[in-house]
Amino acid sequence: MIKIKNGVDVKGLKPETVLAILIAEPIYNKYHSDLVITSVRDGTHRADSRHFRGDAVDFRIKDLDPMDVSEVTVSLSRALGAQFDVVRESDHIHVEFDPESTRVATA
Repeated sequence: MIKIKNGVDVKGLKPETVLAILIAEPIYNKYHSDLVITSVRDGTHRADSRHFRGDAVDFRIKDLDPMDVSEVTVSLSRALGAQFDVVRESDHIHVEFDPESTRVATA
């Protein structure tokens, strides 16, 4: 199931970001967790953040088993491919559409 945290602003999501959400949901389900979106165009981000353009989304990790967070991050990166950056942060997984990117997440 996909859930959106109260207060998250989803207006202006780019199609690529929606695709990332749809791809992420079954990965989270595999680890017995709902996919909770914690930030899109809201929150505190750098001034040049892709969040404000609708090209980035943050997913909650506190509902995942701590031992599974790295595996989920790598699975997301592999499933989304090279046009997306997938970064494990302290309390979420950040996913952004970045077609110029060549970075691949590692555990």
